[in-house]
Amino acid sequence: MLIYNKKLSVCQITTHLPIKFVLRKITKEKILEKVQLINEFYQIHLKKKPRIAIIGLNPHCESVDMFNEDEKIIKPTI
Repeated sequence: MLIYNKKLSVCQITTHLPIKFVLRKITKEKILEKVQLINEFYQIHLKKKPRIAIIGLNPHCESVDMFNEDEKIIKPTI
């Protein structure tokens, strides 16, 4: 799903999941797939090269868990 307007577009990695299942569905492959879809949409339909940003799962970056999603999945993918 891509929410689009002229100033900002948003595409979620996961949709319609209970929050407890979200982490299991965020993978490097899913992130790359969404980035590619956004890029193709902009180039094909709008004839523009998009500027794509990816936000972290933990907006406060306070996770000190042994498994930090932002550091182990999202950052290496970018």
